[in-house]
Amino acid sequence: MVEAVKEHHNPEALKGKPLTALVAMANIIVVSMGVGVGADGLATRLRGEDLKNFGLGQIEVELIMAELLQEMARAEELFNL
Repeated sequence: MVEAVKEHHNPEALKGKPLTALVAMANIIVVSMGVGVGADGLATRLRGEDLKNFGLGQIEVELIMAELLQEMARAEELFNL
């Protein structure tokens, strides 16, 4: 777990141990959505080869992003943010 947290900004972590790779992929997805970053985060790109390593395609990533936005809205409502 320590390695996953430590390396989640490192693109090479996508080729690492399963947990580290998963956390790195999650980070890339949220950063590409602009969550928790400035406008420069929107320049982060998901590479097809990285997605394939997780068995994901563009449709799955779009569904993940849509679900994340719904969950964030629910959390904001729950915590009155």
